[in-house]
Amino acid sequence: MKKKLFAWILLAVLVLGLCVPAMADFDPATRDSVAVVYTCLDLDQGEYGFGWGSCFFVGNQGQDPQYLVTNYHVIADFVDYGQGELVSITVDGVAMQGRSKIRVYYDSKDYEEAYVVGYDSIKDLAVLKLGAPTNKRKSIPIQAAADSMVGGKVYAVGYPGLAENVFADATTSWGKADSTVTSGTISRLFLTSGTGVSSIQVDCEFKQGNSGGPLVYDDGSVIGVNTYLINDGSNNVLRYSINASEVITLLNQLTVPYTTKSQAAAQEDGEPTPVPEPEKKFPVIPVVAGVAGLAVIGAVLGIVLSKKKKKAAEEAAKLAQQQQQAQLQMQQMQQQMQRQQMQQRQAQVRKGYVRSLAPQHGGSRIAVSGQITLGRNQNCAVVYQSGTPGVSGNHASLSFDPQSGEFVLVDLNSTYGTYLGAGQKLTPNMTYRLRSGDRFYLGETGNMLEVSVE
Repeated sequence: MKKKLFAWILLAVLVLGLCVPAMADFDPATRDSVAVVYTCLDLDQGEYGFGWGSCFFVGNQGQDPQYLVTNYHVIADFVDYGQGELVSITVDGVAMQGRSKIRVYYDSKDYEEAYVVGYDSIKDLAVLKLGAPTNKRKSIPIQAAADSMVGGKVYAVGYPGLAENVFADATTSWGKADSTVTSGTISRLFLTSGTGVSSIQVDCEFKQGNSGGPLVYDDGSVIGVNTYLINDGSNNVLRYSINASEVITLLNQLTVPYTTKSQAAAQEDGEPTPVPEPEKKFPVIPVVAGVAGLAVIGAVLGIVLSKKKKKAAEEAAKLAQQQQQAQLQMQQMQQQMQRQQMQQRQAQVRKGYVRSLAPQHGGSRIAVSGQITLGRNQNCAVVYQSGTPGVSGNHASLSFDPQSGEFVLVDLNSTYGTYLGAGQKLTPNMTYRLRSGDRFYLGETGNMLEVSVE
């Protein structure tokens, strides 16, 4: 009798073990809410790509979303080049006309045009809208990051490695499965001096293409927008996201629908609660438990087998789709390599320089190759003498884009600030574009510099 009772207990434990849901750190379904944002200039003689970033969809839970959130700097070129209005430009001496466009990619060949609802360049946020709701992505709940979350686990989701597909020979790109996920923790929350923007410092890795993508808390909600990274001068890369509290403020201002984490949880809690079975006395308990246990085991096995069959069918369909797209991917790779070759030819012709007008440099100038740093530290490309008023160790960074012929200037949280030639102070860690002949200075006007293109 004791052996039989022990067997029933083991069976009950097995049933209970099967009924306990498995907890996963990251829900892969989160990627259903993320997509690529690509901006370009559609000219009458071809297309000129500005670049890409990431985004995530917001809206009412359970409904097809129509709105998405990204960084302002991801669409800044779209704004600078007429916001969809017809513009005229000259490329290599050839006059062209066209319109800037924003595209949201669901896969490498599946995209639709998006439009700007509103943006805040200081907070580096933008809200976009599709022409109609889409069933190709789902909205994701959002909540403001709080100090109680510091130390909690987070995930950065986005598309930082699209260019690597050419060399990795990946069979897919820009789809759900191509988004990358990196994990880390929240280091701190803080307000940016001067602007008051609420930001989050994290230690999970993300790169340029992650801009505009979601920072996801371990409960599956978006708590931030991955925005920028800086080098603190000692080979330490610091990464920052805009707090979702700023997103919620902007969405409210634009009357754009969204779902908070608490609202999503309330809807989930609204499901009916199972009614407990009445208590039964011995010796009926073992019999009923055994029958119920076998039924549950059979049901669970049936569900598992059904899911495996469904997953196998989905994988087979996905493989067939990948095979059909293989040829298209090869064409895309060839086109991308052609664009890279054209960019390299442009880079050989157009070179950027920065010249210091400070007496201590004697009018010297240097080529801006990649990203350079300006300041008092010896590893800077333009080094100011120790004790130079207004200049920090690593004061600002400068890079040159040979495609557009423009420079990108960023203040690296300097003590005395970086200013445009007319006296406008730069917001720390925000990008500012300069053209040939523009001037800027570090801290004081005596530390003036000038950029040029040849």
